[in-house]
This record gives sequence, C-alpha cells and structure tokens, in this order.
Amino acid sequence: METTVIGQTGHTTGSIPPAYPPSNDAIKNHTGCNTAQTPIVQILIGGKTYLVNIKKIPYLLSMCQFQQRSGLLCPNQMPVHAREIPFFETINFAVSHGLGHFLRYMPTDLAQYRQLCWTLDYLVVDVLEGRELHNVVQKIEQGVSNWILLAKGGEHDKVTVLAGHMGDAAFRLLYMIVSGKVEGRHMSGDRDWDEEARENPAFRATRLIMINVRLWDQGAKRILLRAYQDRFGMSNELQMCYDFCVKQWTTLLGA
Repeated sequence: METTVIGQTGHTTGSIPPAYPPSNDAIKNHTGCNTAQTPIVQILIGGKTYLVNIKKIPYLLSMCQFQQRSGLLCPNQMPVHAREIPFFETINFAVSHGLGHFLRYMPTDLAQYRQLCWTLDYLVVDVLEGRELHNVVQKIEQGVSNWILLAKGGEHDKVTVLAGHMGDAAFRLLYMIVSGKVEGRHMSGDRDWDEEARENPAFRATRLIMINVRLWDQGAKRILLRAYQDRFGMSNELQMCYDFCVKQWTTLLGA
C-alpha cells in the first residue's frame, strides 16, 4: 500500500507498523476462544485472521462468548465475524497501543473519521473511559505545560512518552467533536476570540493543539481543525493558529 508521510514524527497514514499484524507463530499460540483463560483470541473477521484483545472490544467479547456457549464452535475453532469491520486493523492496534495511533495511521479525511467513530461505538470500545470534555481539556493543558518544562530540561525520553499521552487526548477530543458529544454554537468566521471560547467549550483545547509545533503533528491538527469547523463553523482564530504552526514547522524542517 502506498503511504503518505505526515507531520514531524515520520509516521505514515494508512499503514500499521511492520511488526503488526502478528506472526503466524504468534497466531498458532492463541487458537480457539477460551475467554476465561486469556483475553487474546484469534478471530476470523471478513476472511482475515486477527489476534484480538477482546476485553478492549466488548462487542467481539460478547460474540465470542455467545458462539462458545451456544455450541457453534468446535474445540480450538476460531470465532467468526463474517463481514469486514471498517478500519479494524487500525482499531485493533490502537485500542491496545494508544488511541493516538488513529491520528497517525488514518487518512486526514473527515468522512472516514465519522465512519471510524461510528465503528468504535458499534464495537462498544470505551474511548472516553468515563472522561468528560473538561477532563480532556485539562489533560491537554497539563500536557502542554509539562512539555515546556521537559523540553527546557532536555528530558527527551519523557517528552516522547508525553507525546503519546497527548495523542490519546487529542483523539478523544476529536472523537467527542465528531460524535456530537460536545455542545457548542455554530458561529461565523469573524467571531471574537473570547466569545468563541465562551460559546464552544472545545475551542480552548483545540487552539492549544493548533499552536503547539511539536507535540502534535500536522495531520492531527488538520483533521481536528476540519472536524471543529464542520461542527462549529469557520474559526479564523484556529485557522490562523494552524497556518502559523505549519509555517513554523516548515522553518524547522529547513533549519
């Protein structure tokens, strides 16, 4: 599959890291559907075999348990989901390795993100884990503050870990906007900065992501800006922040 490099991290859209899916030897060690012994189960989905942590995907956990208890499966037989599940390879990876991977490996296409969010809900994936918008906003604000301190101290390993957590937070914000879980007023592009912050609770966190050059790559910023403006209307402030950040990153690349 041809891929396109996005942002400063060097990750690609549309492809999972080379170590994934697992090897055939790994698959052989997880045959059958004994959910009482291990959450890692081999499942045939749309004609393709996956190793799935079914505790992370409750719909598939229920499906496996039903097929097992109803006698539909012979010993060591794989559970089967006949239809393909959209973006399942990416979903299967991200639910175990961090939701921020969606922003790295999904194309920056809003229609596909809508389908992704619908699919996550269909699979009963607990994206928010009890968080509300103010929790996500607080996480992003704390992350930006911590990043400044860590960057000044030269603690690059901790910056990398922090960036992973911030990717998760950014995806949760995007998920809430795309899924309609954020209330706000649709406004015109020439709105006042303070007014927009008052009317749209997602504005402040979105702006922090737009203006930070290093914590989030350009692909993540691009899809978040598209989702925000689709939901709440054109925002001149966010567009200017995004454009400025793109110029800053271009300057850094040329340095």
